[in-house]
Amino acid sequence: MAADQSTTSNAGAAQGEGDAFSDHLRVGLLGPVLAWRDGSEISLGAAKQRALISALALNADKGLSHPWLIEALWGDDAPETAVQSLYTYVSELRRLLEPARPQRSARLLVSENAGYRLRLDPDRVDAVAFPRRVAQARQLLAAGRHEEALEALESALDMWRGTALTGIPGPYAEAQRTRLEDVRLAALEERAQVLLATWRHEEAVAELASLVKEFPLREKLHSLLMMALYRCGRQAEALEHYTLARRRLVAELAVEPGRDLRGLHERILRGDPALDFAADPLRSSGALPVVPRQLPSDVPDFIGRSAALARLEEMVARPAAAPVVISGMGGVGKTVLAVHFAHLVADQFGDGHLFADLHGFDPVREPTAPGEVLGHWLWALGVSPALIPAELDAKATLFRSLVADKSMIIIVDNARSAGQVRPLLPGSASCLTLVTSRRRLTGLIAREGAGDIGLEAFERAETEALLNALVGGRVAAEPDAVASIVKLTGGLPLAVRIAGARTALGSARTLHGVADRLAADHGLDAFSLAPGDDAADLRAVFSWSFRALGPAAARLFRLIGLHPGPLLTAPAAAALTNSSLAAAHRALDALSEAHLIQESAPGCFRLHDLITAYAVELAEELPPPERAAVTERMLRHYLHTAHAASLLLIPPGGVSPLGPRSSAAPFASREEALDWFRVHLPNLAAAVPLAARTGYDEIAWQLPLVVWEYLLLTKPWTAWLPAYRVALEAAARVGDRSAVAWVQHDLAFAHCDLRRFGEAYVLFQQAHRTRHEIGDRWGRAWSLMGMGVALSGMGRHAEATVCLQPARALFSQVGNTYGESMTLIGLSDACRAMDRYEDALAFAVLALEEHTRQDGQLGMGYALHCAGHACRLLGRDGEAVGYLERALEVRQRVGDRWGRAQTLKVLGELLCEGGQLTIGVDLLHQALRTFSQVSDPLAEDIRAFLAASAAPGC
Repeated sequence: MAADQSTTSNAGAAQGEGDAFSDHLRVGLLGPVLAWRDGSEISLGAAKQRALISALALNADKGLSHPWLIEALWGDDAPETAVQSLYTYVSELRRLLEPARPQRSARLLVSENAGYRLRLDPDRVDAVAFPRRVAQARQLLAAGRHEEALEALESALDMWRGTALTGIPGPYAEAQRTRLEDVRLAALEERAQVLLATWRHEEAVAELASLVKEFPLREKLHSLLMMALYRCGRQAEALEHYTLARRRLVAELAVEPGRDLRGLHERILRGDPALDFAADPLRSSGALPVVPRQLPSDVPDFIGRSAALARLEEMVARPAAAPVVISGMGGVGKTVLAVHFAHLVADQFGDGHLFADLHGFDPVREPTAPGEVLGHWLWALGVSPALIPAELDAKATLFRSLVADKSMIIIVDNARSAGQVRPLLPGSASCLTLVTSRRRLTGLIAREGAGDIGLEAFERAETEALLNALVGGRVAAEPDAVASIVKLTGGLPLAVRIAGARTALGSARTLHGVADRLAADHGLDAFSLAPGDDAADLRAVFSWSFRALGPAAARLFRLIGLHPGPLLTAPAAAALTNSSLAAAHRALDALSEAHLIQESAPGCFRLHDLITAYAVELAEELPPPERAAVTERMLRHYLHTAHAASLLLIPPGGVSPLGPRSSAAPFASREEALDWFRVHLPNLAAAVPLAARTGYDEIAWQLPLVVWEYLLLTKPWTAWLPAYRVALEAAARVGDRSAVAWVQHDLAFAHCDLRRFGEAYVLFQQAHRTRHEIGDRWGRAWSLMGMGVALSGMGRHAEATVCLQPARALFSQVGNTYGESMTLIGLSDACRAMDRYEDALAFAVLALEEHTRQDGQLGMGYALHCAGHACRLLGRDGEAVGYLERALEVRQRVGDRWGRAQTLKVLGELLCEGGQLTIGVDLLHQALRTFSQVSDPLAEDIRAFLAASAAPGC
C-alpha cells in the first residue's frame, strides 16, 4: 500500500522549534512495538494506538493524510467513528511522547496538510534503518569487500527482537510485516553467501541447516546448503539433501524443484570444477557461457534509415557511457534498426551482447521489472544463481562491476519509462547501450545525457524500396498500385510489411489487389495478417501505446478521432476535452512523448493517417450524446476563433456577416490572425462538411463566411469550392435567406477569380434577387457590384458599368464608403478594358483617395494597381512604375499574395516591354510561382507572354 505522502526534507520541514529532529526518541518495530525517550521505555497503550505510531514511524518525517491513516489502521472495516478515534489516538500519543509540552505546541507529532507527521529521523526507527543497512552491505559485497559486508549484515540482523510488529492489527501492519520478513530472509541468505565467498564453509553449513528447518520451502536456502556441504567435501550429504528437499517440495507444493536447484544437483553429480573450493563463487557459472550472444536475428530486407545509421556510427566512433534512445510510434521499426545496427558493429564488441525486451507496452503482461532482467544478465555473465543478490540496487551494482571493463552491446527493447531502464545502464563508455521505446524517455535524455534518435515513417522512396524488397519485380510492373499503397500505408514500415506479406503469401494476387483491399476495408481492418498475431496487427500495435497513456492523454487521443483536419493545437485540444489550456498542453506533451502525435511546427501537432484511423475507431465507441457535445464544442471553437481573426482582416468600412464579437479577441495583431488562418485552414475546410453531417447547419454556412477575408488574400479556391457548396445547402436547410445570399455572393467572387464569370454572374443575380426581396439594400449594392465585375470578366464591359454605377449610388445611400471605393475600382477595370484609359485612371485615383482617407490598406493596394495599369496603357511609364511599386509595398504589408502577384505581372510586362528584360522576367517568374500555387489561370497568361518574348531565359 503506497502512502499518500507529502515528503519533506529532513531540515526546514516544520516551523519554529520543530525544525530539528528529536534526538530523544527511538522506535523499535522489529519485534514487539516499543519506544524509548532518552533511553527509557514509553508505555504506548492499546493495540490501535501502537498501530498508529508504527505507521507514523515507518514513514518517519513524511506527511500522512487522514484517509491514508484510517485505511492503514482499519482497511475496509473502518467504523463511522474512525476519524474521531484517530484524533483520540493522536492526542494520547502526543501526551505520551511529550508529557511536558501542551498539545497545541507539539514538536514531535505535528498536524500537517489534513494529516500528521512524526518529526523523527528515519534512522532512529529500526524497521527503516534495517533495509538501509542491508542495502549498504550489498554494495560492499558487489565491490568485493566481503568482510565489511559481513559486518554490515550481522549488525543489521542484530536489530531483530522477534516477529516484526508483533500483535499490531490492521492491513498496513500485515503488509509491512511480510515485507520486512522478506528482507530479513534475503539478508540471511546473503550472509550465507558471504560465508561461502570467504571460505567459511563449516560455519555456513551450521547456519544454513538451521534456516532450512525454519524455511523448508525456500529453494535458494537449499541451494546454498548443498553448495556449503559440497565445499566441505560432503558431496554425498549434498546429494542426499537435494533428495530430501525435492521430496518436501513435491509433497507440500506438488511441484518439482526449479531450474537453478536442479542444475546445481546435476553439477554436483558430475563434480563440476567450477564448484571447487578455490573457485570464486561470485563468478561461478559451470557450463554457462561467459560471452553472451543474445542478439535477435537481423532482418534480411533492411531498408533505409541512412541518417539514423550515420548518427549511430558517430556514437560508436566517440564512445560515451550515455545510452542512445531510439523512439517512435508503434510499427515504425525501432527494434529492427537497433538490432540491425548491432549486427553491423558486433565485431567491434568482443565481449558479447545482451538483449532484453522490457514489454513496456505489452497488452497482456506487466512491464518486465529491471531486477528480473538483471538476474538473467548476471546469470549470462557467469554469476551463480545462488549468489545473485535479491535487491535491485545490489544487482545493478554487481552488473556495473562485471561489465566495467568489457566491450559489449546492450539492447534494452520496448522500454516504458526511464525508471525501468536506469538500473540496466552499464555506466561504462566501453559498452554501447541502445534503448528502444514508444516514448522519448526525456528523463534519460535530461539526466543521463542519452542520445536521441526519433524515427518517423518512411518517405516515398524508402517505402517503395521496402515494398520492392518484399515482393520483387511486381513494384515496377504496377506503379499505380504502388502509389496507392504508399499513400494508404503512410510509409509506416509495419503497414508496408503487412501489405507486402499479403502479396507474397498470396492473399492478394497483385499489388492492385492489395491496394484495393486496403482502400476498401474499414479503418485498420486490412492491416492484420492473421487473427491472434498481435505483432502483425496495426490496431493491436496502436492499442498498446494507447493503454499506456494516463487518463487525460487517453481521453484527448480518443477525442482526436472527432477532430476535423490534420493539425491540432492546444486551444483546439482544450475545446475537445473541455479543459484548461494548461491541461491541454500537458495532454499533448504526453501524446507527443508517446509518439502518437508529432510536433510539425511549434505548438502544432499532426497524427499519422493510420493512427488517426485508430483514434476515429476509439471515438466511435463513445456514447452518441458525448460525441455530439464534443463535436459542437469543437466546431464553435473554430467558428468563434475564425470570426475573431477575420475581424482583424476586414478593411475599414467593411462588415462581417456575423457582426462584431462580444468577447475579447484572442489575437493581438493582423499578423497573428493571418498566421492562425495559415495554420488552421485545412481544419476549417474539413469542419464545414463535418458541421453539415452532424446537424450543425448554422455553423456549416457561417464558417466559410468568416474565412472569406483570408481566402480573398490567398485564393485557395479549388480546395474551398466544395466547402462553399456544402455551406449553400446548409443555409438553405436552415431557411435563412440572407445567409443563402451571403454564401452565393462569396462563392460568386471565387468563380470570378477562377475566370468562371458566367457561373459567377448567375450566383450574383440570385443573391441580388434574394436581397431585393428581403429589403437588404446594403447587400443589393454588393450584388450589383459583383454582377458588374462578372460582366466585365465576360467582356461585356458596357453592361458592367450599367451595374457598377447604380451599385456606387446605392453604396453612397447606405453610407458604405468602402463598398463605394471598391466599385470605383470595378469601374476603373471596365473603362480600361474599353480603352477609356483616362477614365480608368480617374476612377482609380478617386478610389485611392478614399481608401487612403480610411487607411484601408487592402483597398489602397487595389487602387494603386489600377492606377499603375492605366498609366502604363497611357504611355506614362514613369508614373506607372511609381504606382505599381507602391502597390507592391502595400500588398506585401497586408499579406495579399495574390494581389502582389497580379501587380508583379503588370510591372514585369511593363519592364520587359521597356527593355529591362532581366528585372522584368524575374518579376514575372515570381508572379508565376504564386499563380501556379493557387491554380490561377493568370499563370497561363504569363507563360504565353514569356514564350512570345525574346528575353533571355524565357
